[in-house]
Amino acid sequence: MFENNKFLRFLFKFLVILVIIKLILLFINFSFAFEINNSNFNFKINDKHIEANDKNYKDKRINFNDISNIKIIDSAKIILKENKDCDEILIKYYDSDDLKYDIGVKDDTLILKNTNLKHKYKNLELNILLPKKTLKNIDINNKNGDVDINIYKSKNVIIKNTNGNIDVKINSKVLKIKNLNGDININNNSDDVKIRNTNGNVYFNGVSNDIKINNMNGKINCDIKGNKDDYNINFKTVNGFTSINNIKIDKNNKDLNINKNKNTNKNLNLKTFNGNIIIVFL
Repeated sequence: MFENNKFLRFLFKFLVILVIIKLILLFINFSFAFEINNSNFNFKINDKHIEANDKNYKDKRINFNDISNIKIIDSAKIILKENKDCDEILIKYYDSDDLKYDIGVKDDTLILKNTNLKHKYKNLELNILLPKKTLKNIDINNKNGDVDINIYKSKNVIIKNTNGNIDVKINSKVLKIKNLNGDININNNSDDVKIRNTNGNVYFNGVSNDIKINNMNGKINCDIKGNKDDYNINFKTVNGFTSINNIKIDKNNKDLNINKNKNTNKNLNLKTFNGNIIIVFL
């Protein structure tokens, strides 16, 4: 239709270019305004955070004799450490006009709840020092922060975390961890370990009758204090290799089973999509 009219051809091309530029500008504006909000993940482009002020941290003491369980809901770096020199629970928490912690004891459970999970502070910390005694349950639900636990013993440990690393050193009967975006490092003596992770490496060192680790993007490295013949070993990696006691097994993208027909009472189940699986029995 434009073969004999150079002006119309030029006009058509010019209009097409204008439309493309307009679409690009609309997409850029949309991208900078884009915000994801749900119960598990918060992401906002150009979101401004400020450093937590050291002057706003406060201390609280609680009698440990009344406590059997700890429950934490937060959006910060959570640190649980052992304090051998004190019989009380020592808590260091942040307190400001726009961020408060509800701290209290209900029945035999110490509850620490951040009232503003979408706060503006970076490098925020919640520090808890515990006497060397046994807890029944530790339940942590955290967003956008690391979790660091180094205490004596708890019957059950359950951690749900988003956007942060997890480092746990504890003796427990049951250890369950679900994490999104971060490495997991476990030193644990346990009967039952279950770990699910996305986008991060998983390291396990310790003793357990049952270990189940599912990872998406990252390697799995297990140093197990025990005998290989005592475990029913099942593993799979799609993009990576597996080695047991430094012997490499190049059969990725397949479910492999060792000691399947033996009467073993322990189970090791390791799966990752992108990453190597390295198993060493100590």
